[in-house]
Amino acid sequence: MTEKNLSEFKYLNKEIALCRSKLCTLEAYKNHADESQKQKIDALKLKISFQMSEFFRLYDEINDFISSIDDPLLRLIISLRFINGLSWDQIAAHIGGQNNADSVRKAYSRYARKHLKSENFDN
Repeated sequence: MTEKNLSEFKYLNKEIALCRSKLCTLEAYKNHADESQKQKIDALKLKISFQMSEFFRLYDEINDFISSIDDPLLRLIISLRFINGLSWDQIAAHIGGQNNADSVRKAYSRYARKHLKSENFDN
């Protein structure tokens, strides 16, 4: 697992949400659309279908990775960050206690340096 794999999931999730929003807008005007608009709707549905396949593949891969982590706090941090897409501040607030954005980010960074495949990728 790499940081890039983890981040890809977060961004793929956002991309799917954007495509679904576009699809809702297009379908709202479907009755007034010409044939080319209807083809755009079909193409967008196909794109979303491919994205969802990739989403579930990555989701399974990331969940397997998270399940393999011994430390429950790190499992929670990584899950909230990459599955739920939360910011470091939101993660710290969710965990509570003496945690703050820097402490959860540093805990993740220490783990990533030791256990994730090396990549020059910034979160």
